[in-house]
Amino acid sequence: MDDATLQEIRAIILGCEGVRDLHLLKTRKMGHQALAEVHLQVAPTLSVSEGHQIAERVRMALLRQVADLMDATIHIDSENDEQGSPVLPARSQIEAAIRQALLAAQLPLPEQVTLHYLGGSVEARLQYLLPSAGALDSLHQQERSIHRALDGGKMVRLSGMDRMFYDQDTGWIADGMIFVYIMGYETE
Repeated sequence: MDDATLQEIRAIILGCEGVRDLHLLKTRKMGHQALAEVHLQVAPTLSVSEGHQIAERVRMALLRQVADLMDATIHIDSENDEQGSPVLPARSQIEAAIRQALLAAQLPLPEQVTLHYLGGSVEARLQYLLPSAGALDSLHQQERSIHRALDGGKMVRLSGMDRMFYDQDTGWIADGMIFVYIMGYETE
């Protein structure tokens, strides 16, 4: 495709809500029609489903606005992946290490672990469902113990805990999260 059309495609993409940047834009002509492929950079902590929705909105905008564009393949990235990134441990390895460390220290296991692979490291968010407002204070007091249990010198860089909201209808704290950054994790 010509430079003017490529600039039009870039402008359409960057004008879509949720798109931070783009890279690896490729187009191919097939007769009088064209195909496009592009990687979009979005906020690193978006859910997969929100990333998919952003991709669909971009795809539909391109198909509506770019003449002769037959289809567009959209990839969603949390960061620019042109340089590649190190292979980091799989979920099973990280969860096993967290579980082992917390059980050894007789600390509570999280209800859910959410992983974000970013910048050559892994951020693990440990989510606890808490039965009362007092339980949040109790978890906050255990925060240092949890961090200490997970800090094996090779596994984590500590961050902190986020206080979430109290649901008055159910009497439950919606979330109590402890953020643990797993940097340069070494597999054994």
